[in-house]
Amino acid sequence: IDAVFTRVSGGTAGTPTGNAAENQTQILMPFVDIIFTAAIGDWVTGFADLQVGDQFGTPLTGQSSGSNAQNSNVTMPQAFFTVGNTDVMPLFATLGVKVIDFGDFRHENSILPTLTEFAFMAQGGQLAGGAAMDGLTFIVTVMNGGGLAQTNGATANGEAINNFAVNLAYEGDVGHVGIGYINGTGFNSNGGTGWTNTSNAANGRVGAVALNAGLDAEVFELNGDFVFTTQTVNGLNDSSAFNTTGSNINGYFPLPVTLSTGVLPGQTTAVSSGSFNSGKTLLSWDINGAFNIDAIEEHDIKVFGSYSQMHQDSANSIYQFVVGARVNLIETVWIGPSYQYFDGKLNNIELQSSNTILVDVTAFF
Repeated sequence: IDAVFTRVSGGTAGTPTGNAAENQTQILMPFVDIIFTAAIGDWVTGFADLQVGDQFGTPLTGQSSGSNAQNSNVTMPQAFFTVGNTDVMPLFATLGVKVIDFGDFRHENSILPTLTEFAFMAQGGQLAGGAAMDGLTFIVTVMNGGGLAQTNGATANGEAINNFAVNLAYEGDVGHVGIGYINGTGFNSNGGTGWTNTSNAANGRVGAVALNAGLDAEVFELNGDFVFTTQTVNGLNDSSAFNTTGSNINGYFPLPVTLSTGVLPGQTTAVSSGSFNSGKTLLSWDINGAFNIDAIEEHDIKVFGSYSQMHQDSANSIYQFVVGARVNLIETVWIGPSYQYFDGKLNNIELQSSNTILVDVTAFF
């Protein structure tokens, strides 16, 4: 359950797309999440994630969707099975719909995604295979080139298996490090304004490389990501998570609270139309950390913060920072506030800055 207050200021309301952002207050139940896991012997495991709620996020000016479980839309953002037993042999394979193994994008304890995660974390139908041993994991994934099941991952078309990703990661006792490549992202290289599957063929594929590293001490966690595109960028394709309007809404971004609109209050439509079109490579980075405070009267406390930015040139650059805290009220309930600030330029137009305060209650059963 979330209570949200957003205040916007500066810039020109509705630019560059005419979406007139407003100050807002809302109380929401974004979704109810039911997770199923199953094991068939020692070699096959299954995972299914059912969510009840509106997958398209909080309604802003000009948008009709809400973000309450009472809307009763049932979605399955992830459903897959894995064949393998790494205790016996390192090889394994996964088939289904899930987050694609590309990059890391972890942000400890914060329920709001970083800009890097929102723009580049891919998800969709896939076949993946890899090996894991002594903390080192290597995975190769193949997936469709687009379509309604793909988010942040498109190439020429959605009717062929013509996108892929590779990822190498190491997870140790004190931290992690990794590198990944994806052949098609949510960006296009040739411009164009279409949001249909057929527009991808004309818009041009854009790949990306993701680097990540992190430290994990007993009371302190620090993570960072750096992503750069391997082709020049002239806009977005129809798989982009920024696309939350129109008839071709792609997939489901697997993040809690306000989902696609929560990361950029009042500015989602602006990002999805006139943005990142200068014909240069796109960079995105974030750094985030958290302090874990031992129980105070049996209530654990986590304090967190993050900064993230997407930058193409001086005309296309957006950034946000988030700070907050969460308290383990009882064993299965966490509650806490978050503050998010967002600002920047798109298509050389100064966006309205937004200040959002969010109070979240998460319960596990």
